[in-house]
Amino acid sequence: MKIIALIAARNEAHIIGTCMDSLKMFTDEIIVMDDSSTDSTAEIVTLKGGTLIKNSLRPTSGWSEHHIRSELLKIGRARGGTHFVCLDADEAFSSNFISNARSILNKMKPGEKIWMRWATLWRSIEQERVDGIYNNLFKDFIFMDDGKSEFKYEFLGVNRTPFFKKSIDTYIEEEKGIVLHFQYFFWERAQIKQAWYRCSELINAKKTPRRINHMYSITLDKNVKIKKIPVSYYSNLKLPTTSPIPWHLSEINQWFSTYGVEYFEPLEIWHIKDLHKKFVNQTKREPRSLTYPELLVMLNKLKRKFL
Repeated sequence: MKIIALIAARNEAHIIGTCMDSLKMFTDEIIVMDDSSTDSTAEIVTLKGGTLIKNSLRPTSGWSEHHIRSELLKIGRARGGTHFVCLDADEAFSSNFISNARSILNKMKPGEKIWMRWATLWRSIEQERVDGIYNNLFKDFIFMDDGKSEFKYEFLGVNRTPFFKKSIDTYIEEEKGIVLHFQYFFWERAQIKQAWYRCSELINAKKTPRRINHMYSITLDKNVKIKKIPVSYYSNLKLPTTSPIPWHLSEINQWFSTYGVEYFEPLEIWHIKDLHKKFVNQTKREPRSLTYPELLVMLNKLKRKFL
């Protein structure tokens, strides 16, 4: 058994150390594909003993997620990996999972996937969001390779694990471990990143502005339900303290120059001060986002509930 962690990263110097520290305790190797970072991500990966690979493919919008995940798996297979752990750089395993991880993975069979609860930390390490899709959300973070399966293509949101025609799905109880997601731990950074996703979707021209806003509305801090995270879940983790403004902001500004700021006006991104200021300075007026009426959203929720 050789356990290899596969991580995609771009300007994640503030958090990738926490991620790698949780992985070093039970994996044999950590491979990170760096997607043109301009901060110290690469240096941290090397310092912590990871294998650093550079990604050279850059699309006009979105990011080359499918290419990165596919290449990481290809490299991992070439290095003799039998079991693969697929975390993003802003995630970490809870302390209670790390001590039992190798024994759990040792019992896996080819084509088996391990699903774990994905806890979205909300503005603090002490609490997580538990309403809507964030309630009891599980993702497949680990798989035992069958040597032939590949990742399915998506523009954004490629699955963590490859598509198996006959997969074995194993769910880990919360008492044995969860995955902590740090994206909304850094609130300002998270909102800029979500604005970047909205802009990418609009440039990709596959969805209307209203649909994009509706799809990402859950990332806003509206009527949120939270609950406490047990201290034992993060007691052994080295937690980050600060986070720089992400690269997403400069790329959004580049898109503003290319397409014009009014092209993005229908999007729900103007709660971000830098973007709002740029729009008002250029247009001399307030932006008007396009959203579905609240009544229509409520009726659709009720319709889905009773279908």
